[in-house]
Amino acid sequence: MIRIQAHSINDAYIQLTQHFKEMLEDMDLEDDTNIIGRNHGELCEIRRAIIEIDDPRCCIVSLPYRNASRRYMAGEVACYLQEIHSEEFAFYAKLWEDLDVDGIVQSNYGAKIFSAGYDAEALKDFCQSRFDYAEAQLLSNLGSKNAVIMMKDWRDLRPGYSKDRCCTLSLLFSVRDNALSMEVQMRSSDFWYGMPYDIFWFSFVQQRMLHKLTKKYPDLRLGKLYFQAASLHVYKKHWNNILKAEFPKFYAPGNDYQMPVWDQQCEDRLQDWLYWEFSTRKQCQSFGEKLPNVEQIMALRDLKLPPFLETLGSFLTNKIVSRYPEPRDRVFLNEANEEALKSTCIDRKVGAVIQSEYGAIFKGHNEVLRCNKQCSDKDNRVCETIHAEINAVNACAMANDKPKRIWVTLYPCRPCMLELLRHNPDIEVIVAGFSHKGSGGTVTLLDPAFIESKDIL
Repeated sequence: MIRIQAHSINDAYIQLTQHFKEMLEDMDLEDDTNIIGRNHGELCEIRRAIIEIDDPRCCIVSLPYRNASRRYMAGEVACYLQEIHSEEFAFYAKLWEDLDVDGIVQSNYGAKIFSAGYDAEALKDFCQSRFDYAEAQLLSNLGSKNAVIMMKDWRDLRPGYSKDRCCTLSLLFSVRDNALSMEVQMRSSDFWYGMPYDIFWFSFVQQRMLHKLTKKYPDLRLGKLYFQAASLHVYKKHWNNILKAEFPKFYAPGNDYQMPVWDQQCEDRLQDWLYWEFSTRKQCQSFGEKLPNVEQIMALRDLKLPPFLETLGSFLTNKIVSRYPEPRDRVFLNEANEEALKSTCIDRKVGAVIQSEYGAIFKGHNEVLRCNKQCSDKDNRVCETIHAEINAVNACAMANDKPKRIWVTLYPCRPCMLELLRHNPDIEVIVAGFSHKGSGGTVTLLDPAFIESKDIL
């Protein structure tokens, strides 16, 4: 048994990687007698792992040795929230094709949690879904111990469905000391493939429950996320990834990226975001394209979304790889940082540097057109700004050139990423950090993968 207490998923992932690394170094990898075998191959296993995460909004694994796909994180959320089958899941990850059983994704967590028809007969005249059941328990008694979502059901017992049995057993919500915590019980968790994406999804569910409850209990805050697995394991094909993992030298958990708050705006605009994701995915599947076409991009650029959904939209439309800057990256990131200082924006300064297909360099910063200096007043502020990426890519286009890669001081917003992809679907984007607006103004955080490069801080 192992118990990990961590500020964020990155913090927990580093601690667990170190533990697995020690286990593998102590094992006789040539001796199969002490290695547990499974259908997917030999594995190194921790029995009864308990991970306690203090800030569930810091839910993105972005370490240099395990940079989880943000595009898949957002895509999985979109798929879970829609009544879809395996081919839609496979659009984001081909592994789902191997789990197909009559076109059904049995481990669709979203359907089990949020679907109105999943347990219609059992829940009729009481609530719409298992999520609604847990919410109702807490609304009637904030100290309830009955706010449980059971994930396993009779469908998991059917013969022939062994390839896609639900790994999660239950979710338990509880309020203590005016904080909503959630405990996730799993029978099995793949540390390398599954855990990074499961944590992201569970954090979303916890945040959504908090938002529902704050309508009646406005002072309620987000508590801890407890992730418990009877078997937390690494399969043999990933052992070398663990053994060769290089840990960040200057990692500070407090600098981890924190997802924006899920609020009423997110609830109101969720269907807009899901329709956008659905139409983009369907168009790509129909025409065999990897990215939206120009018409879609232009039509969607003006879609206004709240920060949480804006972030998910940005994840879906880009392929940013967070990593330690190479020496050449550091030079250009420093130039982007110097460009950012030219901005007159009092809320956030952003700089971008583009290298074109012909090797030319183009720069841009966020240019203020109109501003009433009321940045924190969301309802009354006047803010018209041309973003740094747009200025840089426009300069490149005016020279009849094509952007090859771009270095940006902050993670591009969704409209900027769409515009970059319109000019070059294969553009390489390198970011130094992330930013989003909270109730108190702008929050700017560095991705831990960039903390070692102190010359860009």
